[in-house]
Amino acid sequence: MSSRPSSFAGLILFILNLPGGHQVSGKVEMEIGVDEEGNVTKVDVLNGHPLLTEAAVNAVKQWKYSPTLLNGEPVPINARAVVVFKLTIRV
Repeated sequence: MSSRPSSFAGLILFILNLPGGHQVSGKVEMEIGVDEEGNVTKVDVLNGHPLLTEAAVNAVKQWKYSPTLLNGEPVPINARAVVVFKLTIRV
């Protein structure tokens, strides 16, 4: 798990090997809920290729954010996260 500042709009690159030799690239955009301890508690997919959404959701659920403070107290927040899947050429 990686720690992210509370204002971080996640943009992480992933390479995904799909069964059956499928090659799909693209991004998955999500609305996430983060609790007072910085844990991702909710993930709603807003946009993305159906073959990529499950992997993106599973990745985002592992993220750990720094708690957001309001008047010195941790509060839950909603944020946007984007996971990008990129094809690479192997030679």
